[in-house]
Amino acid sequence: TTPAPCTYRCNDGTCIGKEKRCNFVPDCSQREDEADCGECDFESSTCGWQDDSVGYYIWARRNASSILLMPGDMTTNTTKGFVMTVAGGSGSFAGSSRLVSERIASTAASCRVTFGLYRSRDRDGTLALYLEDDSKYTTKLWTDPRTTM
Repeated sequence: TTPAPCTYRCNDGTCIGKEKRCNFVPDCSQREDEADCGECDFESSTCGWQDDSVGYYIWARRNASSILLMPGDMTTNTTKGFVMTVAGGSGSFAGSSRLVSERIASTAASCRVTFGLYRSRDRDGTLALYLEDDSKYTTKLWTDPRTTM
């Protein structure tokens, strides 16, 4: 039989299958196969989250100090931290703005999504959190109670 291709290489050179990455069982000697498994605070990067917007509004990673009247980010509780923001860009005025994560691997029942929300001013619009499964079926998990339609 032909060995399976190496889909994840540990720091010590050991090869493990992609199904062993982020499965809550450390298979690499330095546990790196369980690192960066969905946790992101946007302080150093977008962590694979991408803007998938159509229209006027786009998502971007910005320093909290560049946002008028923002009290600070959740991670540092200062304006020195980084946040994801949605702001006007080029394109048609009407449209949706989507921030999409990479596929998140297996999770435990205790896993949760935690995020902060800051609105510089009340505007018409909708903010919601959706879960999309492998078949592209989406489920709405949360809607901002201050949403106006």
